[in-house]
Amino acid sequence: MVTYRIHGQQSKRYARTYAEALDLKATLTTDICRGEYRERAKVTVEEYAKDWIDTYIGRTSRGFRESTREGYRYSIEQRAIPFFSKRTPTLASISPPDVRAFIASLFARQAQHVGQHGATEKQEVATRRGAENRLAAGCSANLGKARQRQKDPHNR
Repeated sequence: MVTYRIHGQQSKRYARTYAEALDLKATLTTDICRGEYRERAKVTVEEYAKDWIDTYIGRTSRGFRESTREGYRYSIEQRAIPFFSKRTPTLASISPPDVRAFIASLFARQAQHVGQHGATEKQEVATRRGAENRLAAGCSANLGKARQRQKDPHNR
């Protein structure tokens, strides 16, 4: 458990390990000192997603290509933000069923597109696999980082 103060009020956050707790405490302290801390219950999906896409640097030492960022930006702004903004008001309120519904909507959209263009079954499978991989990369990077920042016993 990590305790911290924001605007004179004490708050608590939870981590699974001591190392995670130290990391969380350092992140919270830094964010509060910089004036960047925002209560997680009030952050909308749109606010978080736009901030994430502008500041994400990748998960490997190779970094993150700008062309990939632009692809993520398009997908997030055209698909994810409209979907989640209608479904849930804040990032903290997104649940696993919401994510599954989003993924299902993307596959339904992809299947509709493939059906309209008369692709063969083999092309359809390849297209779905590619879409699945791109989606998984974007979602896991974005939502994974969001969940890291929001470790709670009920939000694992």
